[in-house]
Amino acid sequence: MDAIYSSPAGSFGAVEVEFGRDTLDASRGVLDDIAVLNTRYGVHKHDNKALVICLQLPNAGQGYWQVVRDVKIVEGIKIGTITIGVLMFLLWNGCVLEPEDDRYYIDYDNMDLRHILCVQVDCDDIPLSDRELGIMEPMK
Repeated sequence: MDAIYSSPAGSFGAVEVEFGRDTLDASRGVLDDIAVLNTRYGVHKHDNKALVICLQLPNAGQGYWQVVRDVKIVEGIKIGTITIGVLMFLLWNGCVLEPEDDRYYIDYDNMDLRHILCVQVDCDDIPLSDRELGIMEPMK
């Protein structure tokens, strides 16, 4: 467990941070974090809005996306995924990271953070090209 967050709006969750290419390990790690918080502190799995923060989104063919989708289908847990670049973009635009409504949930069927940011920031003003560095969409 790399971190735990608690927001003013009341959302709470475990955070796994992955700067390397092994995002599959981060998805497994966040499941372990959810179990630990449930066992030790009584945080129900559906109250834990877990996040994986990565340097860039995994490529479309990586197993990370399938694991995230399978966890949602089997356990009903939506693991949020966000990049450092998106966090910086939110900060620069005066927006707050607020994952209470599973806003940052993306999976195998939808790997695009750009449409999620449109809820918080005017979409026309996002000055990043498609697939640039894997910040808002996977590079491949």
